[in-house]
Amino acid sequence: MDETQWWNKPLIGETSFSEKIAKLISKKSVPEKIILAHRKYNREIRAKAWHVQRIELNKFDNEDFLTYAKMRVLIEKELGEFKGLKRIIQFLELALTAAESYLLISETELQFRSPLQKSIYKFISQVLATQDHQTVIAILHKKVWPLLDRIKTDKGRIVLQEYLKAIDNVAQYPDGLELLRLFKQATYSYTVLRAISSISKTLTKSDTYDVTQLSLHIRDNQDVFNHLTEILQIPAEHDNPRSYARMLQFIAFKYRYQKNDIEFQELLQRLRDWQLPYLNIVDLRKEYSAQDYSLPQAFKEPIPAVDIYEKYQQYL
Repeated sequence: MDETQWWNKPLIGETSFSEKIAKLISKKSVPEKIILAHRKYNREIRAKAWHVQRIELNKFDNEDFLTYAKMRVLIEKELGEFKGLKRIIQFLELALTAAESYLLISETELQFRSPLQKSIYKFISQVLATQDHQTVIAILHKKVWPLLDRIKTDKGRIVLQEYLKAIDNVAQYPDGLELLRLFKQATYSYTVLRAISSISKTLTKSDTYDVTQLSLHIRDNQDVFNHLTEILQIPAEHDNPRSYARMLQFIAFKYRYQKNDIEFQELLQRLRDWQLPYLNIVDLRKEYSAQDYSLPQAFKEPIPAVDIYEKYQQYL
């Protein structure tokens, strides 16, 4: 006959009631320095959580905006269907943004062909091919702009002046002159630039966000996009209507959500700051768990803004 007292018999498994009580009573206290560290991180995270909550306020629940945000992460990290496309998208976006300037440069070189003008175009091509961005700008202002005084007609001076202004305009962008070099190397750049100019107006003035619709538009202009593939040196695996459609969709979203994106990037930066004390708190609570320690109340309180962090963690 088992004469073990009831309180010493296991309730579930091998641990008796008295052993459970003893374990609860004998739990260690969290060291004072750990409590102070937890308190410090808690103060930090509460201050940072206020900024996170102020910015978020459910502003970024729009499905299209979140699609754009996910695309942006994939592009920045060069993952998934955007692998290898970050640089290409930068060039394509620049071509769309400064389309009118690139088109004016190309039109001028095709239509105005006096000996002096042709020598200027040739000189600029040589400088673009051999010099860095800042040097090109300096050379053009030192050696080409003064040539305006040698143009005999008012029309000729205006044409050259507008041409040089267009180059100055694209030079405002870090990759502006590099893209100009790529266009000047291509014999069919004028046709491509006319198409890009048309697309840029569509992207900025209408809701062109449907990939299927964009793919059909690209198929209708396949020759143009074939030339653009060569100019931008697009990898073979992305030389297809869907890849172009996804790139154009991203750029269209970027135009549409410029203001939202500024706030969203601020939110992400605030969350990165918030994440530092958060990870420290999580580590402390994991090391000093309720299973082994008698926890102070502060260790049991919910962490402020953790719901927002979990909501946007994939975008960090």
